[in-house]
Amino acid sequence: MVRVVFLDAASGAELTRRDLAASRLPVPAGGSAATVELDGERWWVESADAAPGAGGALVVRVRRWADLSRILYPVPTVSDAVPVVDESAPAGDRHVLHEDEWRQVELVAAGRVGQARGELARVRDVLADHAQRGEDGACVGFDAVHVRRGPRRPWPDGVPLRGLLDLLGAPPSPDVPAPAIAFFGEPGAVPGSFAVPVGPGVVYGLAEDDEVLVCGLDVGPRTAEGPRERLAAVLQGVMRAYDLVLVDWCRALTVPAPSLAHYLAQSLPHPA
Repeated sequence: MVRVVFLDAASGAELTRRDLAASRLPVPAGGSAATVELDGERWWVESADAAPGAGGALVVRVRRWADLSRILYPVPTVSDAVPVVDESAPAGDRHVLHEDEWRQVELVAAGRVGQARGELARVRDVLADHAQRGEDGACVGFDAVHVRRGPRRPWPDGVPLRGLLDLLGAPPSPDVPAPAIAFFGEPGAVPGSFAVPVGPGVVYGLAEDDEVLVCGLDVGPRTAEGPRERLAAVLQGVMRAYDLVLVDWCRALTVPAPSLAHYLAQSLPHPA
């Protein structure tokens, strides 16, 4: 459990202290942003310490939505294809995401990147024309959001899940399944989902009938600790094996395998 101190970003006052599991920390990750509900009121996370401080507490600064002069979105884009959670699924080993983090950083078949170009152009428009900034120049949100509707099938056809899990270093035994994906604040899990810790990140996705459909990357304070070099090497191996490109939607970036180490150095919150 991690002790979390929530501070009002506007006044600096302490709002509350809570003990949360590391997988449920409401912390921005992978270029995305998080929201949290405190005593029935919605707040968005403006910043967070990369790791617990000397006192053992993680300090999270939040801003009340009502403080904004108009409704702002915490991210410039979201996917419209968020999967449905099976609330009856047992609460076993799960990797928890916020819904607005779904597919924000994902692997896309090189032959299907063309399907993403129009979506990337619209995200760039939001970044250029709709970012709202505070007095210190930092972005506090967006007055528009682009809802992505593609690519519907980002992965190559016919990639077996077991082959991907082997490349990721997941346990080889079918009796030890990879953790499933869940969404913050919701019971259950996403059917057909998987999540594999790799270094300081988690590779997650969806499969159907043992075929990979979607594969994303979550990096940030809520993901596993480990060497950055391992994450880069494993992901590069996957990208080369299946001819993939990494797409960071919130930054409107496409990253080929040779540039992955540099991308991770810029994306991870602190050296691993």
